[in-house]
Amino acid sequence: ISGASNVTLDHLTITGAYVGIYGDYNSNSTGLTITNNIIYANYGYGIELNYTNNNAVITGNTLYGGPTTIQSYGIWTVSSGALISGNSIYQSDYGVYLAGSGNTVSGNTVHDNRYGGIYTQAANTITGNTVYGQTQSGRDGIYAYGGTTASGNIVYGNSIGIEGYGGGTVISGNRVYNNSSRGVTVGPGVLAQANIIYSNGVGVYNYSGGSILGNLIYANSTAGIQVNGVSSSSITGNTIYQPSADGIDITAASQNVALRNNIIAAGAGYVITVDGDSATGLVSDYNLLYAFGTAQMGRSSNVTFATLNDWYYNTLLDDHSASGDPLFINPAGADALLGYAGGANHGADDNFHLQSGSPAID
Repeated sequence: ISGASNVTLDHLTITGAYVGIYGDYNSNSTGLTITNNIIYANYGYGIELNYTNNNAVITGNTLYGGPTTIQSYGIWTVSSGALISGNSIYQSDYGVYLAGSGNTVSGNTVHDNRYGGIYTQAANTITGNTVYGQTQSGRDGIYAYGGTTASGNIVYGNSIGIEGYGGGTVISGNRVYNNSSRGVTVGPGVLAQANIIYSNGVGVYNYSGGSILGNLIYANSTAGIQVNGVSSSSITGNTIYQPSADGIDITAASQNVALRNNIIAAGAGYVITVDGDSATGLVSDYNLLYAFGTAQMGRSSNVTFATLNDWYYNTLLDDHSASGDPLFINPAGADALLGYAGGANHGADDNFHLQSGSPAID
């Protein structure tokens, strides 16, 4: 398509090409509408929109590779103003790849792509999608870059659920579970806020800074939050419940980490661990810390501390923090199954509201 505005392509089946639908470079084919098509087994791209093909509407389509052909990209665009909504996209290298800014990706089902589900290289909006099955090691369900907002998505069964990088990037209000390596990866300048993150390898992996604010993080197999080599990081107002693993690990020469106003409960391992090279600029205070089961309160420089008093007097951390059972209403919910268990998601009824009398209530 070149030089034609407001074209509609509807109810077509397109297969066997290098590019299924192609918007040429600098062709100003604006207002393109692509709806209700089946676009499959094209070698390079299902849909490719180059510069100046702005304000496209791509909705209700099914895009996938074939039995022997994996499309490199389901949808690829470097243009702006596109609405990509309500599509089913699978069996590509990347499901949706946004090289341009100002696009919205909403309400799609993106699954079983080889290298990434939804991937951005500029500021875009990714909201209300269901993203799963990007299982290759180190690959993301959603990669949010450079001012992108990823919100309200359901992301599960990937290697990494959601990864954010770059100033102004916001990861908020997502449900992220059963991702084998990490639920959410927070890079420099990223805000991860008000997400529900459970039953992953590491709940939140934080490197090179960023902020982790007001999330519910629980039942992850390695740690609730792992801070690795950051120059600064703010971890505030989170609820972390780890029955069988560490609450927060601070590692790899991290500096200037601040832990404030969190509830951190661990039933095995440690509530907080701090490597010997990661205490520089560390502040931890006004938290509620709870070690239950076989867990210890903390470990610093390979020295273990069983109680909050021991922890404070030896590390001078958590002077104003408290120790005690947070009194959650019912973490495992009415079905008595916590998070993702037995091959199914049981997280919807997990209840981490606080009972009356909780020491976490001021």
